[in-house]
Amino acid sequence: MNDMTIYIIAGIILLAFILLFVKMNKGIGTFNLKVFGITLVASLASVLVLSDIPQNNLTAAFGILGTIIGYLFGIKNKKDD
Repeated sequence: MNDMTIYIIAGIILLAFILLFVKMNKGIGTFNLKVFGITLVASLASVLVLSDIPQNNLTAAFGILGTIIGYLFGIKNKKDD
């Protein structure tokens, strides 16, 4: 991956987190935790996909990221029950 691609991806990720914190006016609640976690995992996954690491070494990393996403999507508010 060349340097320009790294800077573009880092800029997009930074912009996403800045917008996320600007919109997060009530602090860290359950919904905001979900949005923050999903944004973080998507950012990490995009960096891993664009890296020079061989695909067979990325399997475990994507498995862990998938587990984290599954947990975040499984979180329910007490009102939902």
